Amino acid sequence: MDEWLWMCSMPGFYRNDFARLLQFFESPEAIRKSEKKQISLLPFLKDRQKKMLEEWRSHSAEEIRHKLTEKGIKFISCMEKGYPERLRALEDYPYGLFYLGELPSPGERCVAVVGARMCTNYGRSIAVEVAEVLSEHGISIVSGMAYGIDGIAQATCLKAGGRSYAVTGCGADICYPADHRSLCRELAQKGGVITEYPPGTQPVPLHFPMRNRLISGLSECVIVVEAKKKSGSLITADLALDQGKDVLAVPGRMEDPLSEGCNQLISQAPGF
Repeated sequence: MDEWLWMCSMPGFYRNDFARLLQFFESPEAIRKSEKKQISLLPFLKDRQKKMLEEWRSHSAEEIRHKLTEKGIKFISCMEKGYPERLRALEDYPYGLFYLGELPSPGERCVAVVGARMCTNYGRSIAVEVAEVLSEHGISIVSGMAYGIDGIAQATCLKAGGRSYAVTGCGADICYPADHRSLCRELAQKGGVITEYPPGTQPVPLHFPMRNRLISGLSECVIVVEAKKKSGSLITADLALDQGKDVLAVPGRMEDPLSEGCNQLISQAPGF
């Protein structure tokens, strides 16, 4: 499986890029053994990606794995036993995952709790209550380790003795937001910090909508506590619905902008 590690560690490439490469070359090993002339003719890669692929062929999987071990980061490919089955069911499942701590175990019940970063006291209290109840029933919480609802729910879950998993939009060696370093360390001890991006990948805005499919993908359902009309939480909710998952929304005051997204979700429910 080292060839999958080699491929998934390549900087500047996304899931769709890997899919096209695999369609063209058929295997990670064939990608690594590709010739410069072949790479130059690939129409779907940008010039900087072609250059990176040419350079990356000189790196060995052994070298890459050694660097991961030094940072305490683990890797699993989609071809290995232990890769989350819920993610394997996604049409655009990651070809590999980098993680600190552990992955959800087979049969482990997981629920995503997401919401506004700039949450209200009402949202905070609901997130705490939801996290405590889920933990009491042995249900793990999946979220994004962000400010606000995400971090509150995950920290509460851990405090209550539960397990929680954060899916991040950057490399596992980067804590984002940086203020959540203590939460990140605790998650790595009592759950996991999971990403499809290789170490060193910065938390740029493009990555977060993509990571949201993994938050919903790892979960049985998604609970949205507070959300504006346009928010990452609603992206996660929409992805969950596309994946055939249930979405639960906490109602709020009609005039509160942070409740508009949740109230909109409720109004769209069948039979409302």
